[in-house]
Amino acid sequence: MEEEKKQIIIELEGKIPSKKNTYKIRKSKGLYKPAEVINWENSALWQIKGQQARWSVVKTPLKEPVIVKVYFLVHSRSDLDNKYTAIQDVLVKAGILADDKVNIVRRFEVEGEIIPSNQQEKTYIIIESYFPDEKER
Repeated sequence: MEEEKKQIIIELEGKIPSKKNTYKIRKSKGLYKPAEVINWENSALWQIKGQQARWSVVKTPLKEPVIVKVYFLVHSRSDLDNKYTAIQDVLVKAGILADDKVNIVRRFEVEGEIIPSNQQEKTYIIIESYFPDEKER
């Protein structure tokens, strides 16, 4: 019996701050996240929550192996691996993925495209079931 392929598609609007080197140090309070990162995380969580009805047939958090594909539409050259880290972290925080370790995220694909500055930056995330014996579906 062949397993059914599950798919979740998420669209996020707005610029994603790079998470690498974003923690700041305060003498009295230690490490903290800058407001830009906190604001983006909160916005992303609300956007994801608003889209959950689209994939209500998929039980989350996902605990089985998946492939995560991310397409960034950005205004300028960007560090895609840092943006991907922010996406993966917010998917866990939103309860979409149970974890972002290799036992769940078996493969990820990241692609970026520069868009005109008069267009809204967007990110498209596609999460699909991973079947280790498949070549390409």
